[in-house]
Amino acid sequence: MDTTKIYIQAYELAEAIRKSKLFNKYKELQHDLMTDPEVKQLIDEFKKQQEAFEEASRFGSYHPDYDKVKKTYQQAKVKLMKHPKFKHFKRIERELETTIYEIEEALQQIVGITNKYKKSALKFVY
Repeated sequence: MDTTKIYIQAYELAEAIRKSKLFNKYKELQHDLMTDPEVKQLIDEFKKQQEAFEEASRFGSYHPDYDKVKKTYQQAKVKLMKHPKFKHFKRIERELETTIYEIEEALQQIVGITNKYKKSALKFVY
């Protein structure tokens, strides 16, 4: 098969994914999350606590406030994960990732490529 045809078909596959209901729902929910002030505040707080935790993790138990920082990080994470909009977004995101992974596996079987690391090689621009 001609390389150009392969590129064209790969592009068509990517376009089909981008036009799918699942992808559109994902983008819609992503936009809703970024415009919802409550969720935005939870995400900002989570990122702030995550940075503090990563900094404290560099020193581990030698950091004077390690346990306190870890606890506030975990609380911020749980609070974010329990928000209904964020929970729904993550469910759709997992569905989309699963679909893309299944497509990737099918392509690998057709082409005869083995992925010994079992990590997705497909990168997807949206």
